[in-house]
Amino acid sequence: MFVVLISARYKKILEWIEQCSQINSLSYVKRIGPKIFLYVDTDLTYNELVSSFKKTINQNGGGAYVYQFYTFYNGMIDYNDYLPERRKQEMDYYQKPNKDLSQEEIRCFLKK
Repeated sequence: MFVVLISARYKKILEWIEQCSQINSLSYVKRIGPKIFLYVDTDLTYNELVSSFKKTINQNGGGAYVYQFYTFYNGMIDYNDYLPERRKQEMDYYQKPNKDLSQEEIRCFLKK
């Protein structure tokens, strides 16, 4: 599953979440400013994964860190994950030709 971590202190957060016992592996895909694009090999759902990450971060003393995890919709960071799919299909943001994570980037990453 592809997720994005947005945080100024991403290096420390990555150290902590790599230790999360409920994931098989965590791979760095790319970075754009404070946005860290990750591939997580896990059987967890997105919500379970984020909950596990947050628990791990808090256990390591990162409760005061400012960070957020997001998933993707149509190649764009899904800042509006609470919206229904039908509404997202109507939004210009999700229909942009320049994607945050393109199909080509995904294919290249998965070939590695």
